[in-house]
Amino acid sequence: AGVEMAIWDLLGKRAGKSLRELLGGERSRVEVGVSVGLQSSREKLVEMVAEYVSQGYRRVKLKIKPGRDVAETLAVHKAFPNLLLQVDANSSYTLATSEALRPLDDLELLLIEQPLQEDDIWDHRKLQASFKTAICLDESIVSLRHARYAIEMDACRIINIKAARLGGLSQGVAVHQL
Repeated sequence: AGVEMAIWDLLGKRAGKSLRELLGGERSRVEVGVSVGLQSSREKLVEMVAEYVSQGYRRVKLKIKPGRDVAETLAVHKAFPNLLLQVDANSSYTLATSEALRPLDDLELLLIEQPLQEDDIWDHRKLQASFKTAICLDESIVSLRHARYAIEMDACRIINIKAARLGGLSQGVAVHQL
């Protein structure tokens, strides 16, 4: 991935074009968000999110894990009811323990990212079928083939494309096009 990205950089410099132009991107700007890790308390988490909101962020991803999920997310949601909010579990649940996430399904979150193990696309399919909230796969998508499996199986509604994990920008674009 690193070598391929360096080649894209070289091609862009030689052609006098941006990466967006080389890859056929349509937008000149994209909205970004911020990811907030676990904090020492709910109050500290809300304070940190407030700081990011004051900086202009409108999209926030909260890191969660068992026992540090619903209460924290509810506190942020209550403090910022119009914030575009999502959570990222980093594979910290199993299908059995994912029931703890059920209260989050009523918060109109943008997504719940990678709740189950990265190699478990099948159980993500079962989970997505039982949730209104979009499941987002990240660590599970290591190739175009895995993206196709996830899409065809309805294991998720969103894929977080990580070019480095996929092997480079061209593979990231291929997943995006899929």
